[in-house]
Amino acid sequence: MTATLAHLGIEPVPWEEALARSYDLALATSLHRVEDVTAKHRFAAPHGCGYGKKYPGWAWPTGQEPPVYGLDRESLLDSSNEPVFSRVVLPHARDLETLTQQCPEAAHTGLVAGDLALDRLLAGKAFRERYRLDLGVRRQQTLVAVGSTWGGESLLRHFPELPLRLLKELPADHRVVMTMHPAVWFEHGPRHIRAWLRDATEAGLDLIGP
Repeated sequence: MTATLAHLGIEPVPWEEALARSYDLALATSLHRVEDVTAKHRFAAPHGCGYGKKYPGWAWPTGQEPPVYGLDRESLLDSSNEPVFSRVVLPHARDLETLTQQCPEAAHTGLVAGDLALDRLLAGKAFRERYRLDLGVRRQQTLVAVGSTWGGESLLRHFPELPLRLLKELPADHRVVMTMHPAVWFEHGPRHIRAWLRDATEAGLDLIGP
């Protein structure tokens, strides 16, 4: 991550140094300890494709429906039950409904600003053939993309044999590519991941790194 920031010309600030400063605006795509940062205004935004992840059942009281993470009281209120953020940027109107239900104290901070992930997908439609060419997909082939997040509830955690099964069971005119959350690569390392998926990659799986 540090190398990526350096490539972009961004100088990272150590956390302890950031806590010692004050800011006009703090932008956060992670909700952890943002209240510790001194800022006139704090904005929160999703760091992926929106607010679609719930707390795991084991982390929540028995009999209660786990809330959507990022739109809940634990994420958005400080120890005094005051909103941490001046604005919580939301992709969809239904996210505002969820925010209002789960954390009414912060409902007034919700700002429906559009779905950047969907916008990028729609903009990319014009480059479909370029993407297929870059992935080595021939004109008559069907591309099958498999994606897995990280952690115990991920696709690969539940179905580790899926990539190899797809390659064995799909017709020959299909090409299978796989992506994983960057956290998986950084937690386990490329060597282990490629070892785990060696049978699938030898059978034709195109494994795309972070």
